[in-house]
Amino acid sequence: MANTAQGFRLTGRLAPESAREIWQALEPGHRAALERLGKDLTALQGFAGPPLDCAAARVLLIHRWRRLILLWPEVPPGVLPEDIPAGDLHSAVAAAYARLTPDAEAWLDSGDADMPALPAPAPGSRTRFA
Repeated sequence: MANTAQGFRLTGRLAPESAREIWQALEPGHRAALERLGKDLTALQGFAGPPLDCAAARVLLIHRWRRLILLWPEVPPGVLPEDIPAGDLHSAVAAAYARLTPDAEAWLDSGDADMPALPAPAPGSRTRFA
């Protein structure tokens, strides 16, 4: 784990009994961002909306994920509280992204009178989060 705002560095193995102390040592904004992402992931489990809703959900998911990973260090899965459903947030975001992508891309591929269809995505875009 990287340096925290409290000025210490954690190294070595995480023990289950240390998770709560590590969680509490995180900056309050970091904890809040992790909790919000956890709620988003819970809401997206089994989500099946119209293509436009899937496109919007995918944008918001990636926005929240990028904000989190650009502002704070990664938190090991063993530190996250049990009420955050994803033990491994990277994998959980990747899975949600993969579930939303077919319908989101279908919406982007469909044009209408107000907005033409977007060009086909780059070949590597299908392997994001791989």
